[in-house]
Formats: sequence, structure tokens, C-alpha cells
Amino acid sequence: MTFQEAIDFMDNLFKTTWTGLGFDINNVKWDDVPGQKPTGEVTWARVIVRHASGNQSTLSSGTGIRRFRRTGLFMAQIFTPIGDGSVAEYSVSQSVVNAYQSAQNDNLWFRNVQMREVGSADGAFAQTNVLADFIYDDVR
Repeated sequence: MTFQEAIDFMDNLFKTTWTGLGFDINNVKWDDVPGQKPTGEVTWARVIVRHASGNQSTLSSGTGIRRFRRTGLFMAQIFTPIGDGSVAEYSVSQSVVNAYQSAQNDNLWFRNVQMREVGSADGAFAQTNVLADFIYDDVR
């Protein structure tokens, strides 16, 4: 699995979850796409993927094929309008946590999936972060 294949899988999993909840995909700020954060009182998100390490995990043992273990952090920052007693905040976060905990891929997996309340981001929105450590192998 290449860097881009891993990122595509993580982003597509978020897109599927987000739109499955009935939210507009245009209210997602992708880390690598220029643009402004959504305005108005809508639930929106920022998705960030950061690689942390890439160690060689096998020798080629005569085959010429080597395996590199890639690890990193997936983060979805979720912003919900304040005023509903955190119902939307927890509902959206729970759905994203569930999606990453149950994700299935032969080469990429998530662990330590968690939700962290940040609180009022700018007075109008409550921010909650969903974090997941990821691991996959890059075979060459």
C-alpha cells in the first residue's frame, strides 16, 4: 500500500460516514485542499492525516521484496453548533469512532480509536476530535 492509497482509504471512510449521516461533503475541510472553513451554523469537520514513522519490518531474504511498516495519526476535528446540549457533538463523534473501529482493509488497520472533547472552539462551535492510530505495510 502506498502513502496515497492509505490516505485515500482513510478519507473515503470519513466521506462515507459523513454523507451517511446526512451532512454535506462541502462542509469538510480537507487538510491538503485550499479553501475556507464553512460559515454559518452548520456541523463541519477538518480531516488531517499525519504519518509518524516508516521502519523496514522485513529483510528481502533473497526475494528482493521488502516490507516497510508505516504508522501515523488520523484526526477528524468535528465542529458542531453550540446549544443542543452536546447531542450533535456526541452523535457525530460516535459514528466516526464506530466507522474507524469497524473498518476492514487487508493492509491498513486502526487502533486506539478515541473521541476527545475540546470544548468551545470559537464561541459558536463545540469542537470534538476523533483520533485513530493507523498502521499499514508498504511492500516493495
